[in-house]
Amino acid sequence: MRSTGKLHKTQCRKSQVRVGQKAGARLFLRRTSLKSVVRTVVLWLFSLTLGSTASGANFQHLETRYGKIDAIDSSDKISIHYRGKVILRAEADGASMFRITSDTGNEYVIVNFTHGGLNCRGFFHLIELSPDGAVKVSHDFGECYELGGAGFVTANPVVHLQQTIDDNSIKMASFIWREETISKIFESTDRCRSLAFSAKTISKKENANTVEKHTGGAGRVQFYSAPSDTCAKKGVFVLSGERLTSSLRLEDFVYVTYTNPKTARQTEGWVHADRLFPAEKWPSTTRP
Repeated sequence: MRSTGKLHKTQCRKSQVRVGQKAGARLFLRRTSLKSVVRTVVLWLFSLTLGSTASGANFQHLETRYGKIDAIDSSDKISIHYRGKVILRAEADGASMFRITSDTGNEYVIVNFTHGGLNCRGFFHLIELSPDGAVKVSHDFGECYELGGAGFVTANPVVHLQQTIDDNSIKMASFIWREETISKIFESTDRCRSLAFSAKTISKKENANTVEKHTGGAGRVQFYSAPSDTCAKKGVFVLSGERLTSSLRLEDFVYVTYTNPKTARQTEGWVHADRLFPAEKWPSTTRP
């Protein structure tokens, strides 16, 4: 798994265009009683630029490493232009474009077409841009969903979408671009399960020199099924002084594997990073 680069947004709507101003990713999350779990996903997955409104324009553009992409409103359709050619056209009232940067040669753009439906307001396309100028466009996907974020599974981009069901539940679905095809690889209404899957697509790998850890600090070291305090694995913990192997890190959580020295049984999960120490730096509070 690999982490995302920055994700930038530009937006085109009939009679208005979004340009310039920076804003937080929090604007992409509908305020429901789900609160911190889904909000955390969005804040982790997005580093974006959001614009202010300027009237009277009918196009917008997004700069990429390989050239500018324009979203142009023409009658009842929005067309996407790249290097002077139309690469995508859809019947829609507006379009938002999000650039996903990566460490590989290719760059990716998510296009969210929107329309005026009450319950189903849009759909998505993914565009792949290559250094040699080649362009590949996915078929439409994610109808009736909202954008939740983006990450990578190995070198393949993954788009995370969300759909509010009611005040107490939300559905999350993830689509992967692989071998020139976009396909759904995950869907769930379970908040912790959704967060766990999304987190693994954006986490950073631990440095090979620091993967061996020992737990420290006072009290038990709780395991979590996802990097959130709301996703504790009931009855799963270790004590200070235990040896763990870490593999991923995301914000204040680290994904670890614990091997029981007596039974060789392995347990995996997320733990708080501040309870872990390099093997050669045991704190004085560790268990003897």
